[in-house]
Amino acid sequence: MKFILDCPSSNEIAESRLAYLADGFDFSSKVNNSLTTGEKVKMLEKVAKKISPEKSVFIGLQNTTDSRASVAEALELSKANPAASVTLNATLANLELCNSLLAKGLSFSLSPCFSVSQALLFAKAGANYLFLPLGKFDDMAVNGIEVVAEVRGVLDNYPNFLTNLVTRSIRNLIHVNESAKIRSDAICLSGDLFNKMINSSFI
Repeated sequence: MKFILDCPSSNEIAESRLAYLADGFDFSSKVNNSLTTGEKVKMLEKVAKKISPEKSVFIGLQNTTDSRASVAEALELSKANPAASVTLNATLANLELCNSLLAKGLSFSLSPCFSVSQALLFAKAGANYLFLPLGKFDDMAVNGIEVVAEVRGVLDNYPNFLTNLVTRSIRNLIHVNESAKIRSDAICLSGDLFNKMINSSFI
């Protein structure tokens, strides 16, 4: 299983004592998504100096309504950090955008993913990662682990789908344990919870 560190800012990398174990870093928070393209480029260039080039970096797009502008921004972000994968919401416009991103050889992810049908559409469209938010499922009184398990089972039925399944919005160690049991390809968690994984408690 891969570990992705949820980073509200680039400082999170230095603040987490276990950041060196992370396989990727998620900067697609609402705060970071509100940054201008230039600000994101500067942040990604700064991050590239701190981490190994093989580690993934996730970041949202400023403009997801104008496909040309979105592709142009994705290209700028990729130049700043070749490991960058842009995150998209589940909309028809973004599903159509996937083809343009693929044509440019750009990595993209669906975040958040709430259902098997969304997972199928974006996996078919070539998404590299699907982020399923366990905490948000809890807020909706939905058994998120069951949803993730269903998505895992369906994706496994189609080996041609190369999409990675990521559980995010991880709020406790139970979420971590259950994600491992249902064979999530990766979990995205905060630096604080990442550090707590050394403990034996479930809080």
